[in-house]
Amino acid sequence: MRSLFVVLLLANVALFALDRGWFGQPLSERGRDPARMRSELRADTIQVPRLPGINAADETPSAPAADPPDAAPEATGLPAGALIPTSASADALPEQDVPDAAPALAPAATAADPSPPRAPAPLACVEWGTFSEADLIIARKWANEHLPAARQGARREPGKPGWMVIIPPLPSASAAQAAAAQLGKNGVRDYFVIQEGSPLQHAISLGVFSTEAAAKKQAAVLLGQGVRNAKVISRSTQGGKSWLRLDGVAAADRRAMEGARGLFDRPTVRDCR
Repeated sequence: MRSLFVVLLLANVALFALDRGWFGQPLSERGRDPARMRSELRADTIQVPRLPGINAADETPSAPAADPPDAAPEATGLPAGALIPTSASADALPEQDVPDAAPALAPAATAADPSPPRAPAPLACVEWGTFSEADLIIARKWANEHLPAARQGARREPGKPGWMVIIPPLPSASAAQAAAAQLGKNGVRDYFVIQEGSPLQHAISLGVFSTEAAAKKQAAVLLGQGVRNAKVISRSTQGGKSWLRLDGVAAADRRAMEGARGLFDRPTVRDCR
């Protein structure tokens, strides 16, 4: 057994010596000339020609994958197949070769310009009313506080004329009361003794009418009841109202006037006449 081990050991040593060339050229190098190969390989003297578009790209760093679309050759204005210059070589390009992007931004800046402001709405002239003399004073005060820029004025609107059926004034109050008692005996129910200090004091009113025809008709009825001294007279114009005229009122001021209707007996806001 020991002899077999020694034989195997010697065989391995012999194979190792042959492979290392201890007994001449190694088996793996037979048919080769390694010295000649080492003398022919001189990498420092080898020169490879640079051809644009073929092997010159090896010296240019590749563009990152996230480059924007305007880095393409078509966007830069360079011919197809030409290399895109890097930041280090861009200074070498002529100045006219770099496209100017400023004109492309001009339309966007023009489109962003704000539209001209609208002209303010014209001021209007309105009439507010109608008011009695007492309410007109209150309306003027309200306008002074809320519409100080508006110019104020007033327009009087006369009331409607009327007619009365009366018994002319009697000499005294006692005579008027006696005549009124006689009217009651004759069946007259609607009468009124005027006692205020006026030209008609101590007269007896038998009705007030808006038309003269209605007053004459009532006088004829009273004549049938035995009232022979009843007369139809015109009544002075009563019930006139006033309009508050405001010039230079904006739309918001007009809405404020309409909102103040609760201060009065539902006045009207209308354009000036």
